Amino acid sequence: MSVNGARWHGFDTSCPRVDISDEVRSGENDLRVRVASSLNNRLLARGYYDDTTDFLAMMLAGESLPQQTQVRDHGLLGPVRLLRIGQDAAVVDDQSSEGELQEA
Repeated sequence: MSVNGARWHGFDTSCPRVDISDEVRSGENDLRVRVASSLNNRLLARGYYDDTTDFLAMMLAGESLPQQTQVRDHGLLGPVRLLRIGQDAAVVDDQSSEGELQEA
């Protein structure tokens, strides 16, 4: 994600919070969030699994079967919100109502 054209912030999806205090300014701000699909979905869309053998089935049952998989949920699975932490800090979180700014 990026705020007001600043460098892009990455984050750990197990704790999806980013401190944007240095980029936020009074008034209107431009918040951009970029999402990507999972590797599984990308490989499925490109037909990778069509010619890939399911090695577990081959090892356990001795059968040569194609790899089976399905499209998985990805991207933003919830709304993005801004939290105010103290006087000068703002944190982006994706766990509550969209566009909500709250004191923390």
